[in-house]
Amino acid sequence: MRPLRLSSFNIRMETSEPDPGVRRSVSADIQRAPIDNWSNRKSDVIKSILASDADIIGLQEVLPDQLRCLTDALHPHGYQHVGLGRGEDGDDEASPIFFKGEVFDLVHHDQRWLSATPSVPGSMLDGAGCPRVVTAALLKTKSSGQHLCAFCCHLDHHGMERAAWPFSRGLHIQAAQAEILLKEVDLFCGRLAAGCTHAVRVILGDFNSWRGAGAHQVLCQHGYKDASSASGTDSRPTFTGFRSGNIIARLVERWNSVQIDWIFAGGPAVLSNYALGSGSYLASDGKLRNLSDHVMILADVSLQAGELP
Repeated sequence: MRPLRLSSFNIRMETSEPDPGVRRSVSADIQRAPIDNWSNRKSDVIKSILASDADIIGLQEVLPDQLRCLTDALHPHGYQHVGLGRGEDGDDEASPIFFKGEVFDLVHHDQRWLSATPSVPGSMLDGAGCPRVVTAALLKTKSSGQHLCAFCCHLDHHGMERAAWPFSRGLHIQAAQAEILLKEVDLFCGRLAAGCTHAVRVILGDFNSWRGAGAHQVLCQHGYKDASSASGTDSRPTFTGFRSGNIIARLVERWNSVQIDWIFAGGPAVLSNYALGSGSYLASDGKLRNLSDHVMILADVSLQAGELP
């Protein structure tokens, strides 16, 4: 079986607010200008997603109108999806999983909250800024009948400002949410058909944690493989802001601390071909700008034959 292409992309929620990376570096008039509105960039974001040709796509910061837009655009190209908003009524931001219907059958899916009560919709972990979810899907490859468990998440941002300073050991909220995440991953796989407990697991998302800290540290300590370290170490930033030269870019130059989007795999899998996506759109200020304040990340995963149900 050929390797499967994975991607994760925080598309930036639909908002009239500007790029958060430029708020302190531009005039008040420009701050109020909706340069990076979803309406200005959605067609190019969709083109970028389709061009990646990923078999499994994890997205973050997807509001209901954005999800409808994406499903309308991606479903005709053979993608299916699971995942709702993190709010009590399924509203607010979602972390959906899109997958190719020609490659996979959907066996089961679920959504859990990264809190002390994961089954309670809208619940939050103490100290977090908002509810956070993990979207889960058990997929079965049509060509070989192998199972794969896919998960997508967007962990909290609280504490990142303090933790960004050199020598800080912050990111406690992200580490705690990662521990809950991994318990839910185990429970999801354990509830399914016999043998799926040992299936490959891929976890995609914006973890708001840099290398060796917070959630990244927790997942690596639990034996998960990081795609950016599959062959050497690729430490390029994944949170860049919408344009170069802003405060986020300067933070990157000073501390190289905003690689916060990750692709992990557990079980009998081999990760390879880690890459960053690219792309831009013509903004209302007449300049080419990044598709989102994050860049898409991609990797291939090979399911090792003979070890899966």
